[in-house]
Amino acid sequence: MAMAQAMQQLEDESKAVMQQYQAALAQAMGPTNARWVALKKKRGYEPEVTWPGESGEPEWVYAEWAGILRDRESAYVANCAQWWAASGSPIRAHLKRYKDFLVLERTPYYR
Repeated sequence: MAMAQAMQQLEDESKAVMQQYQAALAQAMGPTNARWVALKKKRGYEPEVTWPGESGEPEWVYAEWAGILRDRESAYVANCAQWWAASGSPIRAHLKRYKDFLVLERTPYYR
């Protein structure tokens, strides 16, 4: 019974950490997403358009798109550095707790 509770607790923690990561990523990407939405609105693109692939677009559209992608990449890298760093990051800390649980508790329990 205790093993099932421990497993459930780790699964709940995993879901919570991933939700926090997704929220942080959405916040980091917010400004670039807003720029892309504004560019699509300005050019009259359909909402589902994912890149300005139309031929005949003005050069400034591609320059703005390249800037959006560059800023988006920078935001993604900065966010990932906080969440996936080799030590001290929330995801790595969770993975360490999970590994310790498997090695120290679960595996010996089932032997």
